[in-house]
Amino acid sequence: MGWTLCTHGTAYDVITGEDVREALLVADGVEVDRRSAGFWGRTRLTHEDSARFEVQWGPRNTIVAAHLLEEAESGPHRTPLVPPPGSRAAKREELARDHPRLFVAHRVGQALGQILLGTLGIGALVAAVFGALLPRIDLSWIPSPDLPDLPWPDLPSPELPGWLDAVLAEQKYWLPVVIALVVALRELDRRRVKDAERQAAEREAPVTAAPPPPPARRRGRTRRRAPRRP
Repeated sequence: MGWTLCTHGTAYDVITGEDVREALLVADGVEVDRRSAGFWGRTRLTHEDSARFEVQWGPRNTIVAAHLLEEAESGPHRTPLVPPPGSRAAKREELARDHPRLFVAHRVGQALGQILLGTLGIGALVAAVFGALLPRIDLSWIPSPDLPDLPWPDLPSPELPGWLDAVLAEQKYWLPVVIALVVALRELDRRRVKDAERQAAEREAPVTAAPPPPPARRRGRTRRRAPRRP
């Protein structure tokens, strides 16, 4: 089972093919299109020129997102498909839908982890290791030109309050956290809108009624015929 969506009375399923980065579009159990994409690229699938899908591939040659593309009055409209159960995309959507606070905390924790790595000097350690491995080039023979001093105008510098100056000086610590928080909240709002659109598209599909059960046979008494006399 792949990425699914039921819209306009048709059940669509986007699955991976046998080749690398090959996507198949299945409509009501019948394959209708098959396309391949480049590394970390996108695939466009169509069905009778009425339904167009866009498949996004990840660095591991797996599908990371799939959308139904439609034209609306306000512009292009994208409806996400339901990810396969158990996939990373399904777990991420389930976390954002069922536990929004935990989802936001997870994003903020990732930002704090990046700040911690930077504070510990991981970047400086990597730069020191690569600097020791790379050969040292003597560039003292390059002449340094004597440039004239340009008279820059004396512009007034506004004085900031002490607390604002202290906050701006530490922005490398709190700014990534604020950005992660804003991005996570916007992601939650986007997922709520997309879930509502997906449910609306599924409601448009006609519901086929189950066939009526066959009529029960009446059990009547069978009369036994009397044996004929010779």
